[in-house]
Amino acid sequence: MDARFVVCGHGRFGSGLHEALRLLCGDDERVASLDFKEGDSFEELAERMAELVDEAPDVPTVICTDVQGGSPFKASVLTGMGRDNVRLVTGTNFPLLMGLVFPAEETGDVDKLVAGALSAARDALVTVTL
Repeated sequence: MDARFVVCGHGRFGSGLHEALRLLCGDDERVASLDFKEGDSFEELAERMAELVDEAPDVPTVICTDVQGGSPFKASVLTGMGRDNVRLVTGTNFPLLMGLVFPAEETGDVDKLVAGALSAARDALVTVTL
């Protein structure tokens, strides 16, 4: 599936997950990251996010943020409004990102892609008893 992914969060959350993905899987031009660092304004963040999405307005784009209610999440909501190609996911972890970029099953439907990645990310959360 031809889809793009934007990872955004507080501090270096976005670039950190992006770098981990590069380390394990190599660079993937479909993935972009945005960091919301101390001193950044919400308006600048929202503008940068919209610019990333608008680079490919006809391609499905999944914006993944760290926590619901935070500025990156609010910027993703603002960016997604009026854009049919945008899907939003919050509570992002590395298994979710892996499931989006490298799904277990290929699909031409972005909503199925997101649902499958969410399921895999939930399954990856486990308690290890020593």
